[in-house]
Amino acid sequence: MTTLHITEAEIQRLVEKLPECYQPIFGFPQLDVGVSRKCEDRLTVIRDSLERLRTLYARPLRVLDLGCAQGFFSMSVADLCDSVLGIDYLPANIDVCNAARDAAGLSQVQFQVGDISEVIKTLEAGRFDVVFGLSVFHHLCHAQGWEVIAEQLKALAAKVDVLILELADAREPLYWAPSLPADAAALVEKIGFIYPLEAFPTHLGDVERVLYFCSDRIWQCGLNVAKFAKWTEKSHEFAGMVHQGTRRYFFSDDAITKTFRFIGQVEDHNRREFEHELNFYNVLAPVLGSLLESPRLLSAGSGHGFAHIIASRIPGRPLSELMTRGEAYDAGKVIRCVLDQLVQLEAQSLYHRDVRAWNVLIDDFGNARLIDFAAIGQEPGDDVWPFNGFLSFLIFVNEIAMKTVPRVHLFRRPMFSSAWVQEPFRSWLNSIWAEPHANWSFARFWDLLGASASGRPTNISGMHPTNWWLWSGALERLASDASDAFRLQIEAIDARASREDIWNMERQLNDVRVNADTRINELLTKISRDDAAHSIALEELHQQVIKLGQVVADKHGENIKLVEMLNTKEHEHAELQSTNSDLQAAVTDARNTLNVLQNSLTWRLGRPLRMFSARLRSK
Repeated sequence: MTTLHITEAEIQRLVEKLPECYQPIFGFPQLDVGVSRKCEDRLTVIRDSLERLRTLYARPLRVLDLGCAQGFFSMSVADLCDSVLGIDYLPANIDVCNAARDAAGLSQVQFQVGDISEVIKTLEAGRFDVVFGLSVFHHLCHAQGWEVIAEQLKALAAKVDVLILELADAREPLYWAPSLPADAAALVEKIGFIYPLEAFPTHLGDVERVLYFCSDRIWQCGLNVAKFAKWTEKSHEFAGMVHQGTRRYFFSDDAITKTFRFIGQVEDHNRREFEHELNFYNVLAPVLGSLLESPRLLSAGSGHGFAHIIASRIPGRPLSELMTRGEAYDAGKVIRCVLDQLVQLEAQSLYHRDVRAWNVLIDDFGNARLIDFAAIGQEPGDDVWPFNGFLSFLIFVNEIAMKTVPRVHLFRRPMFSSAWVQEPFRSWLNSIWAEPHANWSFARFWDLLGASASGRPTNISGMHPTNWWLWSGALERLASDASDAFRLQIEAIDARASREDIWNMERQLNDVRVNADTRINELLTKISRDDAAHSIALEELHQQVIKLGQVVADKHGENIKLVEMLNTKEHEHAELQSTNSDLQAAVTDARNTLNVLQNSLTWRLGRPLRMFSARLRSK
């Protein structure tokens, strides 16, 4: 592309049309005065990551920048790329991007107006190597719900090798914060590899935002970048969810990456395990030299709630895998190899606290090697029942000799005795139990194994009396711990049901809130678009209210007059009733008087005279 002559004034006019100038304007640093947020700190980290990816691919990259704003990052990495496509929903942003791109003559960079969710949905798999999503997805979470966006990011990771995402934090004092998960990384937890590159301040508050490297195919920890073939959340096939999804294991051809999350109930445990394993590589491995043929530490570090250890991969397959699949192995050789390593550790006052079938690798020659180096330390014992390193080893011997898949429930099977196995292991275990446990050591176990294997006579006279106390004490502890564990499991089942009810209610409330927010936004948009008509409607409504008020006032006046008239009529009616009562009383009195008069003697005697008077009046 030929560089076009775009003047600063032309760019300035386009910038002035923006609702916010969020990023620096590429190629025009003199216009950075009103920029909301500086970007150079993030750009340094992002370019470093892209340079390592370019080396890994051995070619220029193809980058998709979702929510590109003014296009600063899109154009700032163009020299590392074969193509860059920036997407933003705001046409005014794209106008600025295109003008700055034309001024710089970056033919490999294109910009388009688009909806991010729709772009993710329709994106062709394999079209891009890397996607940027820098402080944009919290807006989508607020509009659609963070669980929906988490699914979209999972789908995006299936189509693109690497996602570089800066995620907002729910602790930020902004209106969209309640729409985010409490743990920002929960938004990408469905993607295999998640690791923080760095955290950066924003212009909106004191809470920093973490920039994550996310991928289902590639890891990057510090300087180490590599493709991985598979990953799992389990350290072995029997692990279950003991780490509650806070550890992940990634396997390339020649290395293993283990990531830890310092979060939740297992935070302290994960920190201790990380520190123990790091101590092994930095302190113990140089002392032990080639005794354990330990792997080389390639990278390690921690920050922003995560930690990682990358080590060279030891050839071999887990013994537990061979046992599960019923594949052949030499039990005697495995036991001797493991015991030999325990003896060498013991000579250095070191102990392995988790001698289990999944912590033993079998190479192509049938040799066994202990792994799980975080379990190596100066304290003897075992991290789980029976808590005694020697008893734990006896259980291990019986499991390996019987070629029985180790049970992984709450507790191991109490397989201490020789009754579980045949010769030569039976004689060896009998000789161990004949020794007082105060004299036990892995070196002594080795000597007794040699004597049993050679057929030399051993002084076996049954179990030593002091060992009965060790045996019975371990079984009593097992019974007590099992009882407590089952009680806690029952309580956890009850609590889980209550939590699920709460989670369902929270999801429903969130759906209601999201729907309400969407409806409100639609109404606000409609009102803003129909502002003139809305104003006219309000004025008409106002006039109608005034007229209605006058009618109400008139009616109120008429009602007052009617009430007064009714009061007057009621008063007159009362007076008429009083007069009528008086007249009725007078009539009654007159009738009574007349009756008295008519019944009197004088009235009767005067009757002829009254009749004579009546005739005279008639003439």
